[in-house]
Amino acid sequence: MEKEPTVHPPLILETAEITKESLRQNASFAEKILLSESIFALHSDDYDIRKVSRRRIENMLYGAARQEITPVDLSDVHVGRKAINKWIWDNIIEKNITINLLKDYLQRKMKQDAWGFYQEYKVIENFMQLAVDFHQTRAELMTDQHLLDKDFLQHAAETSGTLKEKRMISFLLKRADLNDSEQIKALNNIPLPRRTIAVHPKVQDYINQLTKEGKARNTLQNHRFSVSRFLGWLAHNVQIFKEFAPNEIPLLQVKKEHLVGFRLYLKKKIREGENSQISASECIYCVKSFFRFLNKRFGNPDPSRKLKSISAPRYRYRKLPSQEQLNTFFEVVAKYSEDPILERIAFRLMLDLGFRCSEVSQVSMEDINIHTRTIAIRSKGGEEHILPLAGKLYDDLCAIRDKSPSTKYLLGSDMKAIQTKLRNNYHLYALIAGWTFPGGLHLFRHTFITRLANKGVLPQAMKELGRFKKTDTVSLYLHIAQHHNTLSNEINKLHYH
Repeated sequence: MEKEPTVHPPLILETAEITKESLRQNASFAEKILLSESIFALHSDDYDIRKVSRRRIENMLYGAARQEITPVDLSDVHVGRKAINKWIWDNIIEKNITINLLKDYLQRKMKQDAWGFYQEYKVIENFMQLAVDFHQTRAELMTDQHLLDKDFLQHAAETSGTLKEKRMISFLLKRADLNDSEQIKALNNIPLPRRTIAVHPKVQDYINQLTKEGKARNTLQNHRFSVSRFLGWLAHNVQIFKEFAPNEIPLLQVKKEHLVGFRLYLKKKIREGENSQISASECIYCVKSFFRFLNKRFGNPDPSRKLKSISAPRYRYRKLPSQEQLNTFFEVVAKYSEDPILERIAFRLMLDLGFRCSEVSQVSMEDINIHTRTIAIRSKGGEEHILPLAGKLYDDLCAIRDKSPSTKYLLGSDMKAIQTKLRNNYHLYALIAGWTFPGGLHLFRHTFITRLANKGVLPQAMKELGRFKKTDTVSLYLHIAQHHNTLSNEINKLHYH
């Protein structure tokens, strides 16, 4: 693999004294990463920790090949967020929606915010599939008459699960050529199905705590489902709990042997092919985390303290964006964002420094030191680190340093709202950029860590730069990097005639 050229820092940091001072600010970063003389074996001059300098660390984190090839002139390309709806109409709706009735409905929603308008399109897309399945025909053969069919509307009204779906069905009912107005009224008034799943009060306390910590929506759902699954298993399989509903289980009566039994149950599900190792492993992790929370918050004894986890391969291979694809993504941000520089900073913090979405939402102007070119970060577990700034990220931060934001954080005042907006906007920009990568924002952090591994950065340095708690997590990326490099080397040996 071709070595990325070194990025030289500005002249202000050419002197050794300033460099040492800037790296001396944080013990966690400076001492654990830069000044340790025992944890790194001799490997190469480039990544020998005993010969490390700020310049070499910046070359690990940044690289000329990672920066945009040409700067984007915002004055030439910026059209703003309102133009996203027209892009969705021209490039998606015109191609995928052939029924004029549905286009008419979407046309009425064009004034919505971009994310809301895209969600309206997704409702139409799902509704089209519902109609195709009901009429047993192909999508290209669907007509207005198929959608206005009385029996289909009855079926659609009974299966609708969201307010957006109900509003669309109401729109269709008003255009249906039915003589029985009372029947139309009855169809229109079918209530939304209510999904009421009783949750244990202590589980809800736990979810509330995770929400305060800024956990993602999927993370909250996984923890709620996993702990509720355990309580449901207790109610159905352990004699002393059979008289209780899952949401009424007396948690003080839960013992280690009950957790061991649940673990064996999950292992059995793995053997029978009903659960994957990863899902079972995550389930046990969530249950253990729940009991640690009860111990810390309420003083409950922790029966899971010595419970063994279920081992599983944590690395899931993901296709990563090329530099050209990343450039396209940032060009989309520059064109359609409400505040291109701020959002570019947010995404670059993830891509160039491996920030998690929750960590980006906490960044404030006080965390940024333009003079020493560093940024403070509070990572998982409350640990603080100081990381160096360089390249396009540093340039963008310099561009906003004279701004006096009225918000608590760099991107807003509410961390949860910041994270939701970043996730939603990422999906819109990725859609316009033509990305087909599964998942969400974590793709940037995944790319950051994989790049470090592919460059041959030593595992201890990767652990600190990626702010992992366990070296085991780093080994997953090193394994895939070694596999990738070995495969590349073998392919390069082949000669084609």
